[in-house]
Amino acid sequence: MHPAALPMNVVDMVSDIDAPREAWEHYGAWKGIRSSMGSIRGEFASAISVGGISAGDLHTWGSVLSAAVEVEVVKCLNKIRVAWDGNGEYAEYSFRRQAQGHPDVVFSCGGRREDIVLGIEVKSRYVMAKEGEPSFRFKTTLGACPPQDFLLVVPWSLSSVLSGSPVVFDPCVTGTRTAAKLRNKWWADTRRSHGGGGGICVPDGVGPYPDARDNVSDEPVSDAGGNFGRLARMGVFDEYKERVNGEAVAGVAVSRWQQFLREL
Repeated sequence: MHPAALPMNVVDMVSDIDAPREAWEHYGAWKGIRSSMGSIRGEFASAISVGGISAGDLHTWGSVLSAAVEVEVVKCLNKIRVAWDGNGEYAEYSFRRQAQGHPDVVFSCGGRREDIVLGIEVKSRYVMAKEGEPSFRFKTTLGACPPQDFLLVVPWSLSSVLSGSPVVFDPCVTGTRTAAKLRNKWWADTRRSHGGGGGICVPDGVGPYPDARDNVSDEPVSDAGGNFGRLARMGVFDEYKERVNGEAVAGVAVSRWQQFLREL
């Protein structure tokens, strides 16, 4: 799985092995949505404005603002409809955020499971967090990850570093199916190589777009450090992370701001 820039600035890591087949009736829409994710950065806008917070306390706002970023991402996807449905074939369809359950976002024409075309698990990443790598966890079991579903990572910062409105960087997209496979393989191989047990408990009977009450998470037999599902630990996002860290906020590289904030 190697990052490769698609048009419109999306960093794409979708494995062709796990992608839907071209014969699938919604393949054209899937391909358009995949490409159009790169325009999220240009279309993103947030009414939230933050100020008066000390640098040392800013990280505590991360989870609250990340949720707001994820809401805006869904709005962006609907706003750029012309990019993925130029012919109006999906006029009755839209992206809708789910408060609970997997995935975070569904693309459908109604509220029933059978109306869902695809799903997107959205992970926003506050780039000024004290941890220098994406800390989110993806634990969804393979059975709940159909080939058409995406894992979308959206890095963000405040426009003036310590204040202002959230702004986002170029997103990164991969398939949830690819992510689930790589996660479990990496976990098992790494644990065995260090003399530990790499066993994983997989929930039974889980299919795509499960009920919010269903258990859809794989769980390791042993995980004292709580690191199962941290895709960044696998090195998957290394090149992408360096790309984002080289971006400038208020004229200074993200990596420099990270170093400064860590020393406070």
